[in-house]
Amino acid sequence: MTTGKTEQQPKPTFTVVDGTDDVEQQHNDEAVLDEYERLAANTILDDDDGEEPGAKDEIAAPLIEKNLPKFANFMSSSVTFALWGVTDRQGMDDLLVVVTKSFAPEFEDDVDLRRVRFFETVTTDGVVRLVWCFEPEKGGRKPNSWLASKLAALEHSQKQWTTMRSRKKLQQYTYRPSRRQDYGEPKFSGRTPVQWVTELRKMGMLAENKDHPYFKKATDTEG
Repeated sequence: MTTGKTEQQPKPTFTVVDGTDDVEQQHNDEAVLDEYERLAANTILDDDDGEEPGAKDEIAAPLIEKNLPKFANFMSSSVTFALWGVTDRQGMDDLLVVVTKSFAPEFEDDVDLRRVRFFETVTTDGVVRLVWCFEPEKGGRKPNSWLASKLAALEHSQKQWTTMRSRKKLQQYTYRPSRRQDYGEPKFSGRTPVQWVTELRKMGMLAENKDHPYFKKATDTEG
C-alpha cells in the first residue's frame, strides 16, 4: 500500500575546478615519461653499442697478422717500418719472430734473417691489424711473386680502399681498388713504430737476448 509520498532523489553536487589538479597530473605524466626514457637509454642497445656489456672499455691485445681476412676492404697507414725477422713453423701456422739489430748477429750461423715490413691496416669494420710482409730480395734474378705482389697490394692500400686475395694458380696476390670508396677516412690506432715494437715485445715476438725461446730452439741450446 502506498502512502502517496514520493521519495526525493539526492541533488547532484558540483565541484569547482581551477585547473590545479590537471597541471599536477601533467607534471606527474612528464616525470613518468622521463623515467621511461632514462630506462630505455640505459637498457636498449643502439647500433653503435658493443656486442657485449662494457665492450668499449675492454683492453685487448693488438692484432698482428700475416694476412688480412679474405675479401676484406682495407687501407694502410702511410707510416711503415721494417725489422729483421724469421718465421717459426708450428703446425699449420707461421709464427713471426723479429730481432733487434744488436742481437741479430747472434743468429748469423743458425738462421737466415730477412727484412720484414709492417703495415698498420684498418678494415671497413674498424678493426686495426698490423700486417707483416717479407720484402723481396733485392738483386735477385727472379723476385718471389708472392712477396712482391703482397707488398705491392699493401702499398696500393696506402692511397685508397683496397681488396686483395691469393691466387694459387697465378702464384701471387691479386688486388684492386674497392668498388666502393665511400667508407670514410680510415681510423688507425695512432701507435708509432716504437709503440708497435713495444707491443711485439709484450707478445713475445721480439728476440733481444739468449733467453728467448726461439733463440734456444734455433741454436739447439734448449735445456
